[in-house]
Amino acid sequence: MARLADFYPLLKPYAPGVPEPAIDRALIDAADDFCRHSRALRTLADPVRVMPGQGEYELDLEVSGVDAFQVLTVELTRDGEQEGRGVFLEPAHAERHLSSERGEPEKFWMPAPNTVALWPLPKAAATARVTVALRPKLNATVLDDRLMQDWRTAIVAGALVRLLMAPGQSAELAGAYRAMFEAEIRRAAAVAAQSGVGARLRVRAVV
Repeated sequence: MARLADFYPLLKPYAPGVPEPAIDRALIDAADDFCRHSRALRTLADPVRVMPGQGEYELDLEVSGVDAFQVLTVELTRDGEQEGRGVFLEPAHAERHLSSERGEPEKFWMPAPNTVALWPLPKAAATARVTVALRPKLNATVLDDRLMQDWRTAIVAGALVRLLMAPGQSAELAGAYRAMFEAEIRRAAAVAAQSGVGARLRVRAVV
């Protein structure tokens, strides 16, 4: 994990006099904004053991300091089937599937962070492999390494937007960094869309 202090040398020269707690808050808010809009930070959750009659499951993530905020894919493999030969379910809106009907699950949604729900309720045991999009916890003290290694241009630009809007800073520069931040979000979203879901995204940061 990357410490928030690892970003300080990239920020302090452009926002002199800003206290470190304000820098930390700007970094977390920028990372959250970036992740929610680009969905570039994603992972495959630990395999979920699906049980008959149970529709909701808590997801276990291998990475710390983050929450899953969107389920991207669910691959369901029934007991006895070969791994990798499962069925991919379709996304759905929770309010459309509130019945207690049992059958072969066809749809999935996220009723709460770090949770996946299946419909119809499973009638047989299976294993679900769930890929999710991640965002940092709002009280995080570190950021995922990928945000430093691959997307630090975006995180630094987003943090500077917030820092430079403070009194005594430069709103004009903040506007320039906002344009950079939004461009990086679009770039990250495009990379994520072209990459295999769950794959580690590798790009060269330019800061």
